[in-house]
Amino acid sequence: MAEDFRKIVLSLDQFDVADTILLNFGDPITGGVELAQELAGQIKASLAVAYFGGGDEEKKGRMALHQIGIPVFPTPERAVRGIGAATWAAEYLRRR
Repeated sequence: MAEDFRKIVLSLDQFDVADTILLNFGDPITGGVELAQELAGQIKASLAVAYFGGGDEEKKGRMALHQIGIPVFPTPERAVRGIGAATWAAEYLRRR
């Protein structure tokens, strides 16, 4: 399953179609944390994760991703709002 995410993200990044790519892990994905770590160092776009499967796997994954600076959100909707707020703030600061 993680390999499917890898292929899609690398394809998107190859064509430079997004400033931020959101990995939406509805359930814990085996190798998901390692995949996010790998992709964060490999792609041009920023990376965010919506990780809302619950349980111990999510808690460990969330902490590991936060430690390396990848934002993690509890739902895709909150992720989109967070990405939108970060984009607005960056644009505001750029214009100042």
